[in-house]
Amino acid sequence: MNNQNNITELRGLKDKSIDIEHAKAISDTAQVIINSAKIKADYAKHNKKKTTHLCTTKS
Repeated sequence: MNNQNNITELRGLKDKSIDIEHAKAISDTAQVIINSAKIKADYAKHNKKKTTHLCTTKS
């Protein structure tokens, strides 16, 4: 997900190039990412770690 593209798309609300539902989906997705980062930071803080491996994926 490219933040610059999302900002450009949200500006599309002004010129009516995107609809409200699309903007809300972008906003909701961004909020999930922010909340996930907060959880990871809290986990690291409470477990005295500088990094976490909560979001690792297996290939």
